[in-house]
Amino acid sequence: MIPPPGGDVESTAEEPRPELVDQLRRLAPRDHAALVFDSPGEAAAAVAAFLQVGLERGERCVHLAEAEGATAILPHLRGAGVDVGEALASGRLALVTDRDDFLRPGPLRPAEVEPLLAEKAEQSVKEGGGALRVSADARWLLDPSPSLERLLEYEQMLQRLCRDHPFVALWRYDRGTFAPAALRALVRAHPVLVRRGEAHRNHLFAPPLAAGGDAGEDLDQLLETVAERDRAESSFAESGERLRLALEGGAHALWDWDLPAQRLAVNTRWAELPGLPPSAWSVSVSEWEQPIHPDDLAATWGAIRDHVQGRTPRLEIEYRAKGPGGWRWLRLRGKVAGRDAAGAAVRLAGTITDETEVRAAAERALGSERFAAVGTLAAGVAHEINNPLAWITTNLGFVQDLVASPAQAGQDAAARQQVLEVLEETRQGVARIRDTVDALRTVGRPVPAGAPVPCDVREEVLAAVAVARHEVVHRARLTLEVPDALPPVLSHPGALRKVFLHLILNAAQAIPEGPVSEHEVKVTAAAAAGAVSVEVSDTGTGMSPHVRAQMFDPFFTTKGPGQGMGLGLSFARAQVEAARGRIEVASEPRRGTTVRVVLPEAAAAEASPAPAAPASGRRRVLLVDDEEILVRAYGRLLERDHEVTALTSAAEALRRLEAGETWDAILFDLQMPDVDGVELFEKIELARPELVTRVAFMTGGAFTPRALSFLERNTRPTLAKPIDAAALRELVAQLAR
Repeated sequence: MIPPPGGDVESTAEEPRPELVDQLRRLAPRDHAALVFDSPGEAAAAVAAFLQVGLERGERCVHLAEAEGATAILPHLRGAGVDVGEALASGRLALVTDRDDFLRPGPLRPAEVEPLLAEKAEQSVKEGGGALRVSADARWLLDPSPSLERLLEYEQMLQRLCRDHPFVALWRYDRGTFAPAALRALVRAHPVLVRRGEAHRNHLFAPPLAAGGDAGEDLDQLLETVAERDRAESSFAESGERLRLALEGGAHALWDWDLPAQRLAVNTRWAELPGLPPSAWSVSVSEWEQPIHPDDLAATWGAIRDHVQGRTPRLEIEYRAKGPGGWRWLRLRGKVAGRDAAGAAVRLAGTITDETEVRAAAERALGSERFAAVGTLAAGVAHEINNPLAWITTNLGFVQDLVASPAQAGQDAAARQQVLEVLEETRQGVARIRDTVDALRTVGRPVPAGAPVPCDVREEVLAAVAVARHEVVHRARLTLEVPDALPPVLSHPGALRKVFLHLILNAAQAIPEGPVSEHEVKVTAAAAAGAVSVEVSDTGTGMSPHVRAQMFDPFFTTKGPGQGMGLGLSFARAQVEAARGRIEVASEPRRGTTVRVVLPEAAAAEASPAPAAPASGRRRVLLVDDEEILVRAYGRLLERDHEVTALTSAAEALRRLEAGETWDAILFDLQMPDVDGVELFEKIELARPELVTRVAFMTGGAFTPRALSFLERNTRPTLAKPIDAAALRELVAQLAR
């Protein structure tokens, strides 16, 4: 059967079975079928199904019949949704009742009919109508009572015609007008049989013997054909069983899509997928489409379109479909299985698989990986913070003991110099911790501190070297080739020295332990062609192409647990790109690495901005932060030069602003309980718009969608915590001008 039916369907012989249309869609040019019928009604229904398929495919369809019964097919076509009037008017469907008019007058032998039909088939293609599809009654087409030999001769002609030309035929045989023996011989001469509303591949098919042929040779050929067919069927059965086991093992369902007819034939496993009735073995495209999640429809049809149009070698798409238990994930795979003479796809075939449990397992595995990654990240953060925190704690204890002892507090200048050294070390430790926090904050969302300003590259390089020197000199010689003067570049304050620091530290850590004299970390800088370049090279282990491809990915590291977070190079690239520059890398295993940072020179107007007049006299400054110790520390820093109001409540600040109090500079935290910084700023815009230009933000990192969205559109100055004392004083001076 073409394809195998999905079970018995209640129907009468006078009505076309729905399966018949699907089965006849398997017929294509090079095929012809025998329709054996018991009544005119059965014949009309089968012929209508045969012609319906042709009309769907844009073929030219011809129904050759007696005038009295020719129109019997039309109600069936209309019932199937065919616009019969348009098909007849356009010539896509023709009812021919005059044999002489269709072919030519007079008796016709098979050899004379063949070229006439071949010419009509080729003409149909030239006119854009596809193949020629013909339904005919052999007795009517030839003579009222042709001999069996003449009929078999015509069958041989049809074999050649269908083989060599775009021609598909349905030959009608009324069981009541043919002798059983003759009909038996005729049925065997057709590769396809239509009977009682079903179409079958004829496994007893034996092409008729050519006129004048050798009967003995023909018999040998028939016997060999029978043997070959039996072997093929056995092999097919074995292959089918293997395929069935493989499909069941992989939980795959099969589908076969007739594109012109917009229907999918499916196997029984389809019933286990969500959204379709279990009894459906053939579904329309609309039925397949209905359960798909609306959000996935565009991508699904886009993938189908791209494959059908030849832009992808295979079709593969995942989408959600509604089932009894909720949404399920399905994976559709397939490939174009047939194209017409013009190259248009007419058939798609493939598999569909329920991937819901696979995806759930993958999500669980990914969750485990993420949990492990968090542990690795935590170890890296702890390493980066605990080292500077250790000497900060020790130094603060030293200073506290010194201040607490009156005798020690009054010591000489040497002791005071020691205190200054301790405080500088403490400041460097705090800077290290701040850099770690900055690196974490820039993952996926860089938040620059302030606007880009002209920067002295030499100064930035030397500052980075000063911090990294201790790490380098225990592993390699440190060589500097930095000119005394380099053109300024635009960058965010302090960003470049952090970039160079990460590059120098990475270079040092890439060098294995051993004699210092055998290795070198070299830092060079130069200006050329409107750009400044800084290179950091090492003689370390180098990188493989795989590692080099991932070196800028956040959290990627080749160091052991607790030896780094894998954020340094990600941070460096983000800062360089923010300065409109680029990073280039050259590296080979066992031959070292060179990282080159290229930054465009600042334009003359940008490089030499007009100096702003400093604010004179004491100004009123409002500080708002829910961390009491923090706002008190900021107040101590500013109160020598300004009159400071330090509040821990944004609601209190808002009350005082609405009451009419005014300040020359207003700085507040972005994330606060109750009234946050976003709401406070919006209230100031409405109630005190003249103060908007005096507002700046302080943030330890925005983490709510509302705060993140605000920062993206915010144009006011923003300082990232921890805030450097000089940066805070400078910002207050700018706001108070």
